[in-house]
Amino acid sequence: MPFLFLGIGIYVNYILNKNGSIWLIWGIYIVVFSMVGHPEPLEDNINLDKGRLGVGIVTFALGALCFTLVPFTIVQ
Repeated sequence: MPFLFLGIGIYVNYILNKNGSIWLIWGIYIVVFSMVGHPEPLEDNINLDKGRLGVGIVTFALGALCFTLVPFTIVQ
């Protein structure tokens, strides 16, 4: 993504001669924060108990129910 944003910024600034500075800013912003890396979990060796596993399954099921196979149509 950072290379895509930087590429779009260079294209808009130098080829189209328009103001594409926001693309360059976002590209640099993503490059800086992607170099930090991902933090390690505090306690990675603890297994989930049945309550937390159940909450995870319910949350996944509720999220899956938010999607429809056929989009809604509004008839006027």
